[in-house]
This record gives sequence, C-alpha cells and structure tokens, in this order.
Amino acid sequence: MGYCSSFGHSVPLQSEIYNSVIPKFFSVRQATFALLLSLSAGSAATAQTYCTPSVQMACFYGDKIVNVTFAGINHTDDVCTTDSEGQKDFRNTVSPAQVTAGNSYNLSVGVENNSSTGTERVRAWIDFNHNFVFEAGESFDLGIGTGNTVLSATIAIPSNAVIGTTAMRVMYRRTSTNQLNAADACHSYGSYRGQMKDYAVTINSSNSCTAALTPGNTISTLSAACPNQIFTLSLQNTVSGPTYQWQISANGTNWTNIAGATNSTLTTSQITAHYYRCVVQCQGNSGNSTAVLISSNGPVYTTLPVQESFESWINSCGLTTNVPGASWLTTPASGDNSFRREDQGASANWQLISSGMYTPASSHGSHSARFHTANTGTNISGSLDLYVDCSTGSTTKSITFDYINLSGQDVLKIQVSTDGGANFSNLGATLTTTSSWQSQTRSFVSTSATTVIRFLATSDYQLTDIGLDNVKVQTVVVCNEPTNLAVSGLTATNATVAWSAPNPAPQNGYEYVLSTVNTVPVSAGTSHLTLSKQFFNLIPNTTYHFFIRPVCENGIFGDWELIIFKTLPGSTASVGELNELELAVYPNPVTDLLTIDAGDEAILEEARIVDLLGKTVVDKRLQGSFAEISLKDLPNGTYYLTVRTNKGSKNLPVTLIK
Repeated sequence: MGYCSSFGHSVPLQSEIYNSVIPKFFSVRQATFALLLSLSAGSAATAQTYCTPSVQMACFYGDKIVNVTFAGINHTDDVCTTDSEGQKDFRNTVSPAQVTAGNSYNLSVGVENNSSTGTERVRAWIDFNHNFVFEAGESFDLGIGTGNTVLSATIAIPSNAVIGTTAMRVMYRRTSTNQLNAADACHSYGSYRGQMKDYAVTINSSNSCTAALTPGNTISTLSAACPNQIFTLSLQNTVSGPTYQWQISANGTNWTNIAGATNSTLTTSQITAHYYRCVVQCQGNSGNSTAVLISSNGPVYTTLPVQESFESWINSCGLTTNVPGASWLTTPASGDNSFRREDQGASANWQLISSGMYTPASSHGSHSARFHTANTGTNISGSLDLYVDCSTGSTTKSITFDYINLSGQDVLKIQVSTDGGANFSNLGATLTTTSSWQSQTRSFVSTSATTVIRFLATSDYQLTDIGLDNVKVQTVVVCNEPTNLAVSGLTATNATVAWSAPNPAPQNGYEYVLSTVNTVPVSAGTSHLTLSKQFFNLIPNTTYHFFIRPVCENGIFGDWELIIFKTLPGSTASVGELNELELAVYPNPVTDLLTIDAGDEAILEEARIVDLLGKTVVDKRLQGSFAEISLKDLPNGTYYLTVRTNKGSKNLPVTLIK
C-alpha cells in the first residue's frame, strides 16, 4: 500500500463549503462580512493545520533556498522574487521523504543571496508526534554560513515517532544580529530576509511485520458529533505496520477508503452517523481495527410524506432556533448566509436584519425560511437541507414549494442526493426573480433511505432576500389502468371479462361497474382483486358496458377502462323442444365454409354470427334443412352462432382459424 499525504488537511466534509473571492478593494461592510464568513467557514471545515508565519522583504536581496536534499528528496527551486514566495508548501507536489523510526539521515540545504553581508542561518523542524505543531524539541540547527553555501545536519528519527506521513519545515534567514531559534518555526518577522519551505516526510516502522497485526479498538474523541464537528480517531494498540488506510461505512458492512487518510490517526467530521475503522498493512500482513460508530447529533432521516411551513424552529447542537426540525440542516450554521425563520435572523448573527425583507412574510401560515442575500457578499452560498427516507412507495417522488425573490441576481437551486449528501444533482431550472410567492414542483427518482434534498441559495448583495415556504415531499403514485380487456364464454346469460395487470400493479386491486348504459361511473364500483370476472344471469340479447379502474395506494384511483359486449339471443322454443333439436355444424374449427345440417329434424330459417363484443358479423336467411356460410372475410377468433329453425333456436361457439 502506498502513502498519501494528508497532514494539514481534514478529510473532506460531506457538506459543501462555500467560499468566495474578496476583491482587493471593498467597502467596510463587505470587509466585515468577509471576515465573519472566513471565520464561520473555517470553524466548520478546517481540522488541524500548520502555522504560516507572515514574511516581509522575503527574497528582497535574492535570499532564497535553492535546494533541499533529504531521504529521497532532492528538490531544486530557485524562484523567489516577492514576499508571497517567502513561504512555499511542497507537501503535495514533491514526493515525501522516506525515513524509518530509530534511524538517522543527512539533511542538506543550499542557500543563496545577492549580498555578501550578513549571516545565513538555516534550521529545520519535523513534526515527529504529528500534533501539527513544530515544537522546539523537533528542531535541528544546520549552522551558519555566508554567500552561496550548503549547510547540513544529521537528523535522528526518534524510535517512538508517530508512524505515517507528517511535515518538515526548512527555514533560512539572513541577519547579522538576530538568531534563528528552535522556537521560531512560527515566528513572523517584519523585515525577514530569507525563505521557508515545507515538505512531506513519511516515517516508517522499524519492525519487520512478521506477526499478525492487531490494532485493537478504534478510539474516538467523540461518541456523537454535531454536523461538521471535528473529532479525532486513533488506534488502541501500537501497531508494527507502516501503512494505514482509514475507512468509512454507513452500515458497518460496506466499507469505503477515505481519500488521503493514511496516518495512524484521523481528524475528520461528519453530517450523519458513520462507522470508522483502520486497515493496517505491512509486508503482506493485514489487520483491521474494531470499528467504532460515531453517532450523529445532527439531522435524522424522516419518512414520507413531509410537509414544512417553517412555523417553529428548534435549537440544535448548541445553537438557537437554527433548524426547522430534527430532519433539517443549515449550512453554514450561522452568519448572513445561513437560513433562518424570516424573523429570527438574530440567532444567526445576521447584520441589518430588516434589510431585504419581502412581503408578505409567508405563503402558508405566518412564517417562512429566509436567506439574507441583501447583506451577504456577492456569489456567496448557503443551503437548507432536508433528510428524507425514500425507501418506501413508488420510485418517483415529488417536491412542491413556494418561493419569493423580488429583485436582483440572487438565485435558488434545488438539488437532490441519494447517497447521504456525498453527491448532489440539480432538479430543474435555477430559480431567479418573481414578483410574488410562486409555487414550484420538482420530481425525482429515489428509493434511497439516505436521500437529501437541498435548497441552495446564492447571494447578490442587493436589495431583497429569498423566501421559501410550504415545502412538501411525497411519493408520486403511479396508478396505471389495466390493459387487454377481453370477453369470453359469452352466452345468452353468461360472460367472462378478463384483463392484464398494469405495471406497477395497483396496490389495492380494482373496482368494476357492469351497466347497460354507456355512462362513465361517478361513484365507487365493486371491489375485485383478481384479473377476471365472471357474470351469470344476464339478459339475453342485451348490450353491456363493463367499466374497470385500478385502486392504488393512498386512496388514489386510475381512470375507468371500458369494454362493450352483447349477450346472445335467447330461444323462443320450449326447453323440451331445444333439448330435442339436433343440428350438425361442421367443421369446427372452421377455415372458410361452415356447414349447417338439420337433417329431417327442422327447417332452417336464419343463421346469425356475432363476435365477442356482441356485434353481428353475419346475418343470413336460410331455406331447407342444409346450408353453407362463408366466413372467409372474417378475422380469426371465436364467434357465436345462433341458428333459428321452425322448431326453435340453438346457440353454439364457432372458432375461425385460417
């Protein structure tokens, strides 16, 4: 396993960090806001970082570090012309030095200046205990020189140094009077002539890793964390392996590597609860620390449906009225770009609270959620997130809400994440200005139990704020109608109607209405759960209208579907006569000519053929006791033949197959 440099940076948060570029010249009001924003963002997003002392007159007389050579690093860089280049960070651009705990290595530093006066002093620090502080006890004096020279020293790596990747600072100062002391790694000089450079150093274990690795339990400084609250993870046992990879899991089963988390400790934050563990590897051996669950004091996933009118906001994670409910999160937690109820901006430390207020204050109820864009610098964002469990119901969900934005260039975006806020996608067009409260609807597909809906506002620092109200999230019920309606088993008094189920099938079956009138039902029908319905005791020679509709979840119905059929004519003869009447009808199935033979029993008078919908397709007058009827112009299918004789009528089905 390779090493990744992660010192000086926290693992990326699972929420967006909103940054802005502050122009060189801005008003006092803007400057004050920029300071507040930077403090707010920093407190929420930054873990531990190394000090960056200010430098004036750096490289003023060509004073610079031109080469650093140490344990695999041989880095030449002779560019230094302005104060901004007085401090350079190569931790992520130059491969780390590779050292082993308990061993010693030579560090040489080449320096230059354009003046022969003054004394050149060089010192280095390595953060052996990885506490993000260059301590005096971690300092090495490389001596003094003049002109263009190379200074060096032997660096002993303590045997108890923290295994993993840490930082080294090399500092050069040219002065004839002041010293460069062991405690000066973070000292700012008003007329500092020289340069400092930071590099990465990976400290490897001196052990051979021949035994199984047993890192033990994962230890955390917090058992439960508020959103974006910093906590540190470490291992119970001192592990004889030089490579580490921290992992994260939402359920304790499926694990994902945390990018850059390759030290024996991890400083991070989270929005929702997660499990953490560390994989330790060395020379083919591997061991996992026992996972720890860091609970969340932040938002909990709520079930559908959701309705929020922002009437009452609650306290969360030590803040006052900062969220509409337990399933909501505001980012940042405070400041002018933090959402609040329209009359509670003081809890977010808003400035000029009355500035930018819209009227009316809400579209539903008495209150709304407000983004204070009128006092927020240009192009600065803030979000209001809703955490929703979308694992039930149909895959399609809908969001409806009202918003107002009377003027300016500020905008509101609606986004959705199905992975707990790790990745977001936009839903529909970006919303700009509207002269009054306006309703909006967005739909999305999700079956994720960790769905996050984000209302992302971006400011314009102009006259009016953005308002949000009457948010509703619910399942979109897909209630499709049945298909392929067909009639079979048709007689003078009986019929069977069948159909195919739609996709998805209705949760609560169907309702049907059988009527002799072609009028769409206006009231509920008879409940039915299967895919066919058989009818008895119908009226002969009567047209029927069969209406059917799906019954879906939440009391939602689909449209009525219709099929029309006609029962066969009834007989005019007595029952005894019909039973005695014998007719020969052949062939059946038939391909073209259908033969009817009454023999000596009766005289044929009429033959009528109807289809399954009750439509007469053949009606022929007959004479004698023998007849042939051509069916060549009819499509394949089942038909019903009625033969009328001088002794009565007889009905029977006929199948046409060409």
